[in-house]
Amino acid sequence: MIRAAKVLGAGALVGLAGLVWGSVERRFPKVTAVSVPGRPGTARLRILQVADAHLWPSQRWEVDFIASAADVPFSLCVNTGDNFSDPGALDMAKQAFAPLLRRPGVFTFGSNDYFGPHFKNPFRYFFGTSSADERPEVPDLPHAALAEFFEGAWQDVRNRAVDLQVRALPAEGDPAPVANVSIMGVDDPHIDRDRVPSPPAGWEQADLRIGVSHAPYRRVLDAFTEAGADLIICGHTHGGQVRVPFVGALVNNSDIPLEYASGLHDWCAGGRTAKLFVSKGLGTSKTAPLRFWCRPEIAFIDINPAN
Repeated sequence: MIRAAKVLGAGALVGLAGLVWGSVERRFPKVTAVSVPGRPGTARLRILQVADAHLWPSQRWEVDFIASAADVPFSLCVNTGDNFSDPGALDMAKQAFAPLLRRPGVFTFGSNDYFGPHFKNPFRYFFGTSSADERPEVPDLPHAALAEFFEGAWQDVRNRAVDLQVRALPAEGDPAPVANVSIMGVDDPHIDRDRVPSPPAGWEQADLRIGVSHAPYRRVLDAFTEAGADLIICGHTHGGQVRVPFVGALVNNSDIPLEYASGLHDWCAGGRTAKLFVSKGLGTSKTAPLRFWCRPEIAFIDINPAN
């Protein structure tokens, strides 16, 4: 009995330590850098992705971290949604993203741009994704005001496609050339708002073709890949949010394989292959404010021309 009590006590201490560390780790964001081969002869591009901020009024540190990304040269910002989790965080979102609006960008939304969070049993994620049926029918977050703010400088790619001209990174001693980027985007597949658009007019001739979605669902990844996207950028999964060392994510709240929960991967469909990058994101739900072995991140994706 005494031995069993000691084992239980030790287990409780380990669990408590994990919870404490999880609440600390979520406040230590990092910058992730990845490199993707581009088309031969094209200029070098850098994409900043910001995902899953889930801002609420006490997240001042996150506002400052997002704003600081403006200090790094980049060609295009891709915001993959879930920007806030509280109606009172709209002004915080504006403060966080205002410095980034000085450069070209696109945005889509996630469920937490439309609907505030509510408590869910965390163990249900082991048996499937959280359901759109669990949310109210009418959005309760000021998504229209946030969209209007972004639209002052960026393109809305919720079920839309656009052609953009962006500045490439300058080569040594040379001015930054202009590159043509074509983008297909969808609204959040996690709540069945996705409608894949037709490619934009400049798709075939573009220096870079990008698919953008908040959540990485197979049907959307397949559609972008079959259309000829070079790169697909998503968030939503939080990288699993709680990861096991040497194992990785246990859940990803999507229908892709667990090993695709974060990072850079190849995605194949219709005889074609695209590079898929899934960000761990920055925030957490208000109802589960912790991360373990899964530091929050913003990502810079460098597109380096192939030889």
